[in-house]
Amino acid sequence: MGHPGAQELLRTPGPARLAYTGGDEFPRVIPMGFHWDGERLVVCTAPTAPKVSALAARPHVALTIDTDEAPFKALLIRGVAEVEVVNGVAPEYIAASAKSDGRPVVGDVRGAGSWRVQADGQDLDYAAMGAVLRLRRRPPTGLPARAARN
Repeated sequence: MGHPGAQELLRTPGPARLAYTGGDEFPRVIPMGFHWDGERLVVCTAPTAPKVSALAARPHVALTIDTDEAPFKALLIRGVAEVEVVNGVAPEYIAASAKSDGRPVVGDVRGAGSWRVQADGQDLDYAAMGAVLRLRRRPPTGLPARAARN
């Protein structure tokens, strides 16, 4: 994660693509805003989202952050998601939102269930995003050395 190319991708405003196993045991890949805190990659969602219960049961995930223009670049991460439900709006969600759309957050949102951002003189309301998914990087165990690198 300390490689300059990885650091560049971790600062991009675009989404990451999170892969996990759904409750029906079929794979899912979903785009999500993300926040890099210097140690962990954090994505946030509503506590009632199906992915929260799916990740609590099966926390192994894969995630990619990539570019869509040549020369193409991609950061691929495998690890274990730690699910934490917080009261109100997760600060990491606010950070990821500000990074992705560049709009300033209006008002104090700590402990709030929703907040607003300012866009061209209009307030846009956001719903609570109180489930925090922190990705701890860890390659799967029990795989041959070559498979663990892929």
